[in-house]
Amino acid sequence: MHDVINRHPRLLRSLSFGDDDYGGCVLTLLKQIVEAKPSNYKTVTEYLARSHPDDGIGESVSTTTGGTRQIVFTPEVFKVPDEGLDANLVSIMMPFNAGTQAAADSIKAAATAAGFTCQRADDLWKNSVLIQDIFELIFRSYVVVCDFSVEEIEEIYEMRAILQGEAARRIPLPAPRSLISQLEAIHAKYSENVDKLELKATCTLNNAFHETMFGACNNRYLTETIQKFWTRTTAIRCYAIGDPELLQQSRLEHRAMIDAIKDGNREELVKQCVDHIFPALEAYKRAHGGWDIAATGHQRTAPAKIAVLARR
Repeated sequence: MHDVINRHPRLLRSLSFGDDDYGGCVLTLLKQIVEAKPSNYKTVTEYLARSHPDDGIGESVSTTTGGTRQIVFTPEVFKVPDEGLDANLVSIMMPFNAGTQAAADSIKAAATAAGFTCQRADDLWKNSVLIQDIFELIFRSYVVVCDFSVEEIEEIYEMRAILQGEAARRIPLPAPRSLISQLEAIHAKYSENVDKLELKATCTLNNAFHETMFGACNNRYLTETIQKFWTRTTAIRCYAIGDPELLQQSRLEHRAMIDAIKDGNREELVKQCVDHIFPALEAYKRAHGGWDIAATGHQRTAPAKIAVLARR
């Protein structure tokens, strides 16, 4: 690790001169240390616990309320901005290079046409530490636009298939009557809103259906991981909710999942839980020009980058 520290282009110089970017340098170094050897994470957290115990001072802005790993830095690295959430602000998180400029310009034009103010992370430099500017932009934005490569999207959906298939294998069959009753009640409300094309309520009930079903797998960490990937693909999943034909298909698939649970048909339940995720992905691909991944994993025809929007 001494070599990692000595090779860092800014860390030691920043420390010696008391520069403002020292905190950001430490963050990048810690990331490298943990990625190089995951067991280093325990060493880092134990040192921080001894050196800077959490005294309850500071405001948590995390969307999670516990059960996840946390690192507390004192003194602070990020300053919470005075401004709150801006319902009209869209932020773009993309690599700082010319190759992404066309995509950024298109997103800005679309956001402006919809009445939003749009800023890209490298549009501003108010603080001496750029990472603080980026934090402020994310903190204040109502919509955050990030980019996924084609390979990343394929890998995320591969993980979703693995996780949801495993959860389906762990749901107890025959299932408790309470689980079936919960799923039936949610599905009934879901169907009512599908018929009325009340998409916001449909989306909420869709989330509730899957959370209830996968929550029955009796492994909280598996459930949390499914939820994490579920959240990351929110924008992609909306392509199925916004398509009336795919929405009807989704309703039928939900019904098939409930029937498989009631019948104790494990094989059908696993199949439905895995197959259910792909219509939205295929709709997303069609909307973005389509792409195909060969069996070898090499990209054949695909856009280089895909922008994915997530509303907070």
